[in-house]
Parts: sequence; C-alpha cells; structure tokens
Amino acid sequence: MSNIERTERTYDLRRHLESSLILSHDTPKINPMHECYYLLPTSWLNSWSSFINSESPQPPPRIPLNYFLTLNGDLKPDLKPITHYRAVNSTQYHIFFNLYSADSSPPQIRSTVDLYSPELSNEKVKEYIKSGALKARVEVNRLLIQVREGGGIGGAEKFEREEVEEELFCWCVTRDFIERVIECLFRCGNKSGVKYKQVTEYDDETYEDEEDEEEGYEDEDIECFEEDIEMPTRRNIDK
Repeated sequence: MSNIERTERTYDLRRHLESSLILSHDTPKINPMHECYYLLPTSWLNSWSSFINSESPQPPPRIPLNYFLTLNGDLKPDLKPITHYRAVNSTQYHIFFNLYSADSSPPQIRSTVDLYSPELSNEKVKEYIKSGALKARVEVNRLLIQVREGGGIGGAEKFEREEVEEELFCWCVTRDFIERVIECLFRCGNKSGVKYKQVTEYDDETYEDEEDEEEGYEDEDIECFEEDIEMPTRRNIDK
C-alpha cells in the first residue's frame, strides 16, 4: 500500500469518527441557567463540513476566534447567526478545540445564539465547561488512538465492527456509563484528603504520634479497629 493510499484511508476513518463524535454530543437546546453556547465562525464550520463530506482533501485550519473581533479587540458589528456564526455546546467546542486548536483570542460564550447578548463569565458555567472539556479530551484521545491504529487496515468498517462488539460490557453496563463514572471520579474524588500508607512488616510497637499526623491518621481511627480485630504480630504469627 502506497503512502497516498494509507493517507486517504486514514482521512476516511478520521472523517467517519469525527462526524460520529460531534453528532453524538449534539443537543438542540441548552439550559441557560447552568449551560452555555460557544459561537464558531460559519466559514470555519463549512470548511470542516467540506472535509467530513470528502469535498475537501485536507482538514480545516485552527479555529479563527479572532474572526469576531476588530483590530481594537471589540466585537465586529452586524454579524448574524447562521450567516456569520453558529452555536455549539461545550463538549462539541472542546472536541473541535482538541482536534484543531484555536488562535489566542477568547472564545465567545453566550447563553443564547446571539453574539451581542451579554457575555458569560467562565465562573457562572464553570462546572458545565469543565465537564465538557474533560469529556472532550477523553473522547478525542480515544479517537486519535483509533485513527492511528485503524488507518490503512480496514478503516471505518473495522472501527464499526469493534464499536458494536464493545458497546456492552458485562452486566449490560455500557461504555458511556463507565466513562461517566470515571469523569465523576476525576471531578469529585480525592476531596477527603485520605492518604494511604504501605505497611511492609507487622510490628508490636504502636506508631508514634508524629507518624500518624504525617500520614493523616488520628488515634481514634485506629482504636475503632483494635476493639474488634486482633492485629497480627510476629509473636502470634510464630505460634
């Protein structure tokens, strides 16, 4: 197989995966109380669409967020929805961003599909944006691995077979459910400050107070176990 054929197969697989990924996260509406839209130039989305539909041989360039701004940093006047820009949700935006990157201009974040409506601060929709960014990073990493491994050896057909085979895990647990659990662990886990200590050998002597404090343990935490369970020592092991 020539390099040209391998590149074409890789692009075919990438087109299929990107299109499926973006559509899978499509949402017709958002809740403006805690969600938001990201506005993207229609011209850039048309370039992406041309690549996805094989009308263009090359992927689009990075996202030109400066499209919305004048040289002074103000919003350009008279830009209209659909004609000049379209809205995507947080996950879709971060998928595009992880795949293509963007210039250094700030993204246009709104609660409605209106460039001239009040701009939302990241703090107001912080959790929504954080969740979308994390989900997109996981999905894009998986996509890139599939493109690298599947390009030139069966392409999209190979991926479709694997996707059907791996859709359900044991006990009817889906991949999406597992990924959401992992996402929650990253977002909510490790808030209690729990630390773990590896014990290499049993000893009759109790830990000194300084060691307990360094490892995050309290005396009362250890006493609750001593009432019910006899801790193994070298002496009663030798018996």
